Amino acid sequence: EQEFAIKSQEYRQIASQLQLAPSDALDPNTRENVVAEGAFIRYFTLWERSVEKLFIYYCLGGGALNGLQPVCRLTNCDDSAVRKILTAGQKYLDWAVPENVRLRAKLFFEDGRPFHDPMVGKAQVLSDAQKIRNVIAHDSLEAWNSYKEVQRNNFQTERNFPMSPGQMLRARRTMGAKILCEIYFDAISEVFAAILRP
Repeated sequence: EQEFAIKSQEYRQIASQLQLAPSDALDPNTRENVVAEGAFIRYFTLWERSVEKLFIYYCLGGGALNGLQPVCRLTNCDDSAVRKILTAGQKYLDWAVPENVRLRAKLFFEDGRPFHDPMVGKAQVLSDAQKIRNVIAHDSLEAWNSYKEVQRNNFQTERNFPMSPGQMLRARRTMGAKILCEIYFDAISEVFAAILRP
């Protein structure tokens, strides 16, 4: 929790200093877009790493911060065994796709608790965050097509100009609202807090 809070605050501070971008016209401010994308990818990576650590901690019998003891189906496993079972021969596990994390939680924990319910509650925003992460990290045709869905979710339509993820993260859905970067940070933080204290 402390590691997440420290890094979260650092990335939120960066986001709070971003220049507001228009949501209806191209903003070619490359520097601000790169900073927004960098802060976002760092925050999302923090989320992935924190979820993995917490998942393994709960698999090893760790209790939640509110005293709840998640019921794990694994017994008598150490860290190495849990990692081997989780990866099942793969080099690493992907913690970016929310649906995969929820399904994994259902497999390892009774009723998927404490991961499943908080993630279902924010399923759309977590899915959109993952698509933004993918377009920043991969810059592929598939990632850009998925990113268009995120634009529709945020603005009810795709932009008629090439809106970079950085510009979208610096834009608002409506006047007076937070920028989208802060909205995504808030949602991820809320889900992580709910997993820590189910």
